[in-house]
Amino acid sequence: YEGVLAETASLLQTGQQLRQGITAAIEREDPQRIQWLADGGPAGISVASAPLDVAPLLQEHLYAEKNSVVLTSATLATQGSFEYIRQRLGLEEARELLLGSPFDYQRAALILVPRDMPEPGARQYQEVTHHALFELCRASEGRALVLFTSHASLHAAHAAIRAPLAQGRIAVLGQGIDGTPQQLLDALKRNPRSVILGTASFWEGVDVVGEALSLLVMARLPFSVPSEPVFAARSALFEEPFTQYA
Repeated sequence: YEGVLAETASLLQTGQQLRQGITAAIEREDPQRIQWLADGGPAGISVASAPLDVAPLLQEHLYAEKNSVVLTSATLATQGSFEYIRQRLGLEEARELLLGSPFDYQRAALILVPRDMPEPGARQYQEVTHHALFELCRASEGRALVLFTSHASLHAAHAAIRAPLAQGRIAVLGQGIDGTPQQLLDALKRNPRSVILGTASFWEGVDVVGEALSLLVMARLPFSVPSEPVFAARSALFEEPFTQYA
């Protein structure tokens, strides 16, 4: 009997804490926070909250607690300036150093931007995209990484180009279809006549030395979904959100 009472009291306390948390997230009108409900499918609906501006939090919990903080990345600067990242991260006082890339893009790289692609909403868009991927990967004899912004597009391309490229002894490896990201990278290093179709984790941090990876294709640029709550709320802070924030 005492055990049942103790368990009931514990469940009641947990329920009260959940109620307080949900009430605070939904009813509290804090202009500096973003609140929304997220449908997690089988996991149910969750209440989410995020800061509109992370700069004050970084100032309080990181910069103020350290003697020095070093930020380094290949993508911190925008058009040769650190102004955007300094504003977003609240870096009022910082010494800057912008170093050029040692890679000789003029001699060692070729950029292709197709001008005859149909609009993404057009009926023939997917077919034309798959044909272009086939031609590019055949010309490069594999050694390719193709980046997608959705798993549906990745699966469709995998089904369309796998058999045609296999006739030229070029393997097509799809993320989530033929293995994990690391397994696919290992397979490419072992057999350069391979094409990796990837999304999400493949957009950052991929390092393949030498000619095993010689072709990079971005099927679509990875812009955030305009209706995504955090993106929508922060976009409202800019006069031209597409050019200033997206």
